Amino acid sequence: MIKRFLIIIFCGGILSTQAQEKSWKMHVIDNSLLGADGVKLADANNDGFKDIVTGWEQSGLVRIYFNPGPARSKEKWKYVTVGRAPSVEDAVLVDLDGDGAKDVISCSEGHTLSINIHWAPPPGQDYTDSSLWSTASIPVTKNLCQWMFAVPIQLDNKNGIDLVIGGKKDNDSFPQPYIGWLQSPKNPRNLADWKWISLAKVSWVMSIFTNDINNDGLPDIVYSDRKGDTKGCWWLENPGEEHIAEHWQKHNIGGDTTHTEFFMDLGDLDGDQRTDVLAATLEDSIHFIRKMSDDGLQWKTYKISYPMKVGSAKGITIADLDGDGKKELVLSFEHAYTPNSGIVYLKSSRSVYDKGWLRNEISGPNGIKYDLIPDIDLDGDGDPDIISTEENNNSANGNGGLGIIWYENPGK
Repeated sequence: MIKRFLIIIFCGGILSTQAQEKSWKMHVIDNSLLGADGVKLADANNDGFKDIVTGWEQSGLVRIYFNPGPARSKEKWKYVTVGRAPSVEDAVLVDLDGDGAKDVISCSEGHTLSINIHWAPPPGQDYTDSSLWSTASIPVTKNLCQWMFAVPIQLDNKNGIDLVIGGKKDNDSFPQPYIGWLQSPKNPRNLADWKWISLAKVSWVMSIFTNDINNDGLPDIVYSDRKGDTKGCWWLENPGEEHIAEHWQKHNIGGDTTHTEFFMDLGDLDGDQRTDVLAATLEDSIHFIRKMSDDGLQWKTYKISYPMKVGSAKGITIADLDGDGKKELVLSFEHAYTPNSGIVYLKSSRSVYDKGWLRNEISGPNGIKYDLIPDIDLDGDGDPDIISTEENNNSANGNGGLGIIWYENPGK
């Protein structure tokens, strides 16, 4: 009895033990191109179902996939190709010009270095006709840096929707990257009138969120930075409408600037009514950075161990997968060569502050490089499923991997 007790404590405190071993059933949305690189969700066609927008990096194309509803969710989805975007890294849906039709913003890295607008046909025309879409780049972003992500938000309460954007540099031959925002002009279609407002130097932005961190009623910018002397999790304090185009004070989240931060997620993990930060780090563990004060200046970091038989860290999502009212952590990985898994989820067996969580399978050893992993109930059975993209190893040898897929939650 004593030996068994000691083994359980060891596994719970040091390693993430196995709870559920069977993989979730996978459904393919599209696998016809190369380099599916993350998904963002929004209702593009106003039918009440969230659709998907994805950039295919190696193919240089951006597509919207139309959610067919629960009854047909397990089939391949219809799509529209909204335009070309070489080296596309991110794409997001937003009605940028306010005409009632959702446009697409895409971010190009590589040697393209631009923020691109894919203008939708106006209401009354066929949204699914690729020939009616047009693409142009915002001039002020061209060659400024390699662009990684864009988040639409109204920041200045003027004109149209603004865009928070962040970049990276692969090496020192590329320009210094920044995080900042693009201020919309009176007419958003006058692309030359968009204004770039730089907020902070970065090395390689991996996540961007807007969230009121200090509870002053204003949206702040939260981001993770992957490399160099700027790496870590950070938030930029909104100075208010009168000073919105001026300096935003930069605050570190959790005090750590030594770990390689990949994707992060925001959510109340411990149920104390404060928004915590969960970050997937390359070196050692998941960082559960607990918010300790309403002003966003005090944080405490707890480390959650990675499970066995997975690749190297990539994405993280906070979600209640089994409906018990407690949050699980969905994790995605790259370099997930067989027998390692590319997507798993962790469940706390006792306290969320413990280091060891229980490992549960999602993808199995299928796939190598996964990305973002949003949760959404696609089949209408009341529990959240997981969407992701898998691109082999950057579409090595012309093999595009699994493409855009979703994993069906088997339920309780």
